[in-house]
Amino acid sequence: MEQRLETSEINGLILIHKTLKHKKDADKIKCLIYWGKGWSWEEIKEALFVDDHYIHEITKRYNSGKVEEVLKNHFQGHNNKMTKEQEVKLCEFIENNFAPNRYMST
Repeated sequence: MEQRLETSEINGLILIHKTLKHKKDADKIKCLIYWGKGWSWEEIKEALFVDDHYIHEITKRYNSGKVEEVLKNHFQGHNNKMTKEQEVKLCEFIENNFAPNRYMST
């Protein structure tokens, strides 16, 4: 197993991992640590329950922008809301097209 990152770089990633509060971010760093230590993609996939695309994206981001790029959130929410008319149509559709759940109290 050939190490892909310097030991000091791996140790730095381990320190960063210890400070993270969100599981998704911690998993990204673990992916880099395992990859840096020379683990195969198959071993990383098994350890983290991820796919090839995930490992590829994480390592690509790391190689282009280090940890800052890996931990960047590329997804943004929105505050789009339905109009009152859309809401009424949706409620009518649901009432007319879905059977009630037997566990729901009426």
